[in-house]
Amino acid sequence: TGSSASLFFGINILESLPLLGVTAVASLLPDVDHTQSIIGKILRPISKWTNRRFGHRTLTHGLPFLIMLLLLVSSIESFYSVNYTFTKVFGLAYWFHIFLDMFTVSGVKLMYPLQKDKTFVMIGRKDLRIRTDDYRAEAVAMFIFIILGISLIPLMQNGFWTTYNSFF
Repeated sequence: TGSSASLFFGINILESLPLLGVTAVASLLPDVDHTQSIIGKILRPISKWTNRRFGHRTLTHGLPFLIMLLLLVSSIESFYSVNYTFTKVFGLAYWFHIFLDMFTVSGVKLMYPLQKDKTFVMIGRKDLRIRTDDYRAEAVAMFIFIILGISLIPLMQNGFWTTYNSFF
């Protein structure tokens, strides 16, 4: 999220505690439909209702729901400000959660509720996708993302194009 915010919008999420908070909340929010997730435990009544009504990785993992949330966040932000920084960061963090879930065995219902039966995955072969109950694979993936995140800190702090131009 930080690298993409820097690349596409020139936003450094590391310089703002509220932006880091928005990133954390938005990246966890799609799993509000799972009662055992961090956000699902915090918002237990909403989580139980959403899971019972729609199931996991359906409504909250769909693009229509993301667009609806972005309209809500942007309208709230436009009431207080006009720069839409929080909306952009929220959208990126929420999207990357959905995108990374497409690398798992079960994938996501990306167009739910418009296409309820179509599941989207990024890797065709099931045996190459990440199993969410395989803690070793998840730990390796998390380690890779942490190393990648640490190595991209200069890029996020200085901005993608500034870093790119100074490098070349």
